[in-house]
Amino acid sequence: MKGGLDAILLNRFPLNVETRIESRESRVKAAESIVRKMISKKVMIDAIEDLVGYRFVVRNLADKEQLTRHVTESMEASSLTEGIPGVVKAVRTSNGYVANHIQFAIRAGR
Repeated sequence: MKGGLDAILLNRFPLNVETRIESRESRVKAAESIVRKMISKKVMIDAIEDLVGYRFVVRNLADKEQLTRHVTESMEASSLTEGIPGVVKAVRTSNGYVANHIQFAIRAGR
């Protein structure tokens, strides 16, 4: 699963999007972290929403909107998603953190 997501999200984007990306990284939640979260929240694994994560850093809000649109369209066009549109959550905190969190239901298989 992560290999397919990497192919979509970590390869080069079209130049008009790629030049806007300052940095990028990915991660898969460690098994120990998943178990801790399941225990602390008293939920089953299918309730854990952040098993795989990608972070893109861009220069400004216009770049963020363009990257969000491109990632959303790319993921929705892929065969990896469950056919449910991605959910974009705008996040802004008092300490200056500004982000779009985009959540997708991925075909995980077994």
